[in-house]
Amino acid sequence: MTVDAPLTQAVTAPGTAAPRCHSARRAELAAFLRSRRERITPEQVGLPRGTRRRTPGLRREEVAHLGTIGVTWYTWLERYTLRDTHQMAPA
Repeated sequence: MTVDAPLTQAVTAPGTAAPRCHSARRAELAAFLRSRRERITPEQVGLPRGTRRRTPGLRREEVAHLGTIGVTWYTWLERYTLRDTHQMAPA
């Protein structure tokens, strides 16, 4: 994956459509994060296996905890739903 511009440029304001290239980049980031999360087992990062896992790999909550970010932020990244503040109307 190549990065041409900062991620802050790849986001749009709520209610606005993202430019095609930004949307594709966000989708690519989301697919990358999801694929890596699914490949890593809890045991590989020192977490207990737990009792029930509906899908392989780590849960979003576990990835967020390991990355020291909020679960909501990680979920937004993985679902590519972040919005760009530079396109918002001025207050």
